[in-house]
Amino acid sequence: MIEKNIFFYWSGDKISESYKKNIEFTKLICPQYDVKVVGDEVCRPLVQEYFPDDVWVYDSIGVPAAKSDLARILLLHKFGGWYIDCDTRLRTNIDWWEDENIDLHLFWVKNKKDKTFVNNALIGGKSGHPYFLRAAETIVKLLKSPFHKHSVYNSTGPGAITNAAGKYLKCPETSFSKMEYSMLQVVKDGTKGSWTFQENCGVWYNDDNPPIFNPDVELERIERIDAFNFYCSTFDRFPETRAKNYASLLTRAGVHYLHKHGINDKIDKLSEEFKDILSDGDYFHRLAMKYKERGESDRYLKYLKYSEDSSLATPIPEHLVNEESFKNKIYNAVRKKAFK
Repeated sequence: MIEKNIFFYWSGDKISESYKKNIEFTKLICPQYDVKVVGDEVCRPLVQEYFPDDVWVYDSIGVPAAKSDLARILLLHKFGGWYIDCDTRLRTNIDWWEDENIDLHLFWVKNKKDKTFVNNALIGGKSGHPYFLRAAETIVKLLKSPFHKHSVYNSTGPGAITNAAGKYLKCPETSFSKMEYSMLQVVKDGTKGSWTFQENCGVWYNDDNPPIFNPDVELERIERIDAFNFYCSTFDRFPETRAKNYASLLTRAGVHYLHKHGINDKIDKLSEEFKDILSDGDYFHRLAMKYKERGESDRYLKYLKYSEDSSLATPIPEHLVNEESFKNKIYNAVRKKAFK
């Protein structure tokens, strides 16, 4: 039989009230289970035990959801039982799925492309089950590879654990069933889906491998104000890539943040510091048009002039393109003209 444990993982800021209710409700309807909320104080030693040479990978993960992906697998391998995401509220006792002949419970869902994958919001199994070790090894290997650097789904999440499932799906002791949402409820919260914008700095980064913002991300994944605040706090920690990251973020979503959240002063300050009058004319034109739409004439005229000066700027001769003093002279001349 599978051990009578239920694990939730939480790291970072104080857990929200709605998630607390999920956990308390689980305790209420599963009284025969030992329900635990664990964080890095429990999970990091497990990483050290299983992957002593790769603890740095776990420590470098900047997306809590990705940390929890690895943590849940090691918790189940070490102690056995069930793992449930904090945003998931059970509608029935976990014993609904229990079967004395089953030692691994995996659940499938289909994505928008009708592809079947293993969902890891709810997963259960006996301690020591080889699938969990295989899944953990797959996650660590993918994290260390250059692939899927900006994808939680593929490096630590359902994509990774589906790849590891393989032969275990055919074992008679494995239950591989459809995720029945009549048996559980996903509760929306202020932190729900935060990994979808956090991953765009990279799933993991550190001083030797600073974050690089992914400019190809869909706008709807980064449109929230908490996404903008997360990027600012992350970029500011790494001076080496700070300017490049801010420039990329502003190009992709600066005008959108201005339109949706009205953070005019912040966007103005960042635009002045990180966008280039010589090469970002299109950005300044879009910014000007947004201020015109909002009826802010002073800012409209300023950025319109920036965009016009950019289009009229004299190209740097090819043989001088790498001479910083020449580029700075042109840049300062254009800025001086723009502020007249």
